[in-house]
Parts: sequence; structure tokens; C-alpha cells
Amino acid sequence: MKTSCSSPGITGPISDFLLALYPGHWRQRYEDEFRAVLEDCPPSVAVIADICWGALVARFTYGRAERQRAACRRARTRRAATAAFLLIALSNAPVGSGRFGPYRPLRAILS
Repeated sequence: MKTSCSSPGITGPISDFLLALYPGHWRQRYEDEFRAVLEDCPPSVAVIADICWGALVARFTYGRAERQRAACRRARTRRAATAAFLLIALSNAPVGSGRFGPYRPLRAILS
């Protein structure tokens, strides 16, 4: 928070509402500290606006990182599936068929 605070603070349903603006994993990590800061801050438009802005930033930055990790996991899964498909397809591919000789699967040659 950017605003300097002194008592009396924000408590009760208003602090619950302000805390609910933040993402769940953020609340799990910072709830106790955030409530302590709210208890020290006088309720004002500047403080409420700062908290709302912080919640908006937290939602976008924490969500973006999680989406990027999920995209990386999906890309790794696609690459692994493609490699497995190619390995299976090539292990059953005929080698030496047609004008180069009789049909023999690649796995028979490699064994």
C-alpha cells in the first residue's frame, strides 16, 4: 500500500469485502498481514482506491503467471505426444520395401 495510515482502522464487513477482491491464493498467503494493515488505516477514498487497484493488479499478475505455466505444460505435453507418435509410427514403418528389397519393420532391424 502506498498510503500512510494511522488509527482508527477498517474492520468488519468492509475489510472482508476488500480482502475478497484479491485472488484466493493471494489471500491465503497475505490475509493476516493485510487485515493488520487495514486495522491501522483510516477509511478514506484514497485508501479504498489504492486497495482496489492493488487487487486488480494482483488478479492480473498472479493469473498471468499461472496461465503462462499452464501454457508451457500444454506445449511440453504436445511435444511429448508428437515425439511418441513419431516413434511409434517409425518403429512400424516398412524398411526396404518395393524396389529396395523385401519388407521388414524397423523394429525387426533394430532388434
